[in-house]
Amino acid sequence: MYDFAYIKTKDGDVAAEIVQELFVHLWEKKEELTIRNLRSYLFMSVKNRIIDYYRRMTDARLDSIVDLATPTPYPLYLEELEAAIEEALAQLPEKSQQVFQLKQFENQTTREISQRLSMPERTVEYHYTQARRMLKTLLSNFFSLLIALFRAGIF
Repeated sequence: MYDFAYIKTKDGDVAAEIVQELFVHLWEKKEELTIRNLRSYLFMSVKNRIIDYYRRMTDARLDSIVDLATPTPYPLYLEELEAAIEEALAQLPEKSQQVFQLKQFENQTTREISQRLSMPERTVEYHYTQARRMLKTLLSNFFSLLIALFRAGIF
């Protein structure tokens, strides 16, 4: 995590501070946190703290961020997003999870899902809507990161 923070900030003291703050936060919240994928959680937390660090800087603009698009030795971006999606899906109720996967990953229509799961089409639509809402909430950190990267001109 330190190496990743150092690559992105080019400042050893800042990198150490970011990682230290994260571990202090984990220690203080150890009773409250439920972490299913520690690696994903730690690296996403470091990424978010790096972005927060640059936001707090008054003498630098967000577009002066060290190029976050530069490939790193850590295959984080796609792997971490996939892990977060899998973790978020696992938190959905079973029926909502089934409906979402059939509709999004198997491209089935509402009618096909209704017949397959023996439920009314309105119920299928309800589960799909609920799944989308819950996933949006559960993946909000990724949305924030994408917005920051967009503003930085990376996308």
